[in-house]
This record gives sequence, C-alpha cells and structure tokens, in this order.
Amino acid sequence: MITGRLENWVWDDVHPIIWGFIYDDEKGRFRDGTWVHTSLIDRTKFKELKSGNVVKTLNSSYLLGEPSNVGK
Repeated sequence: MITGRLENWVWDDVHPIIWGFIYDDEKGRFRDGTWVHTSLIDRTKFKELKSGNVVKTLNSSYLLGEPSNVGK
C-alpha cells in the first residue's frame, strides 16, 4: 500500500533519506505540498532512484514522482 507521493524530491547524500513535497498522505499526517523527509531508506535496494519507484521505510511506502532538477 502506498501511503504518499513525493514530488520535487532529492536524495540526501549525508543521510539515507529523501526530502520532497508530499501529496496524497493516506495517514493524514501532512497537507498536500508539505516539505517533508522520509525516515531511513535502504538505498542498496535500488540501482537508481527515479520517478515511479516505490521506496519503503519502516512504516510507510512512498511513490516517487518527479525529482528536483536543482543542481542539474
């Protein structure tokens, strides 16, 4: 079950988390468009993080929308 969608997201090179704007939060924790970060993610499960991936944390699953283009 997907618990939310992250848009304009970025991988944190220091911590194994993703920052992004959350939408469709099934748990009702955040309003659409709130800037959040995930809890820890096992990055080794992905060759490449990209739009369409579902990333799982201990208690949530996030669909990755479009990544941020900052720094590209």
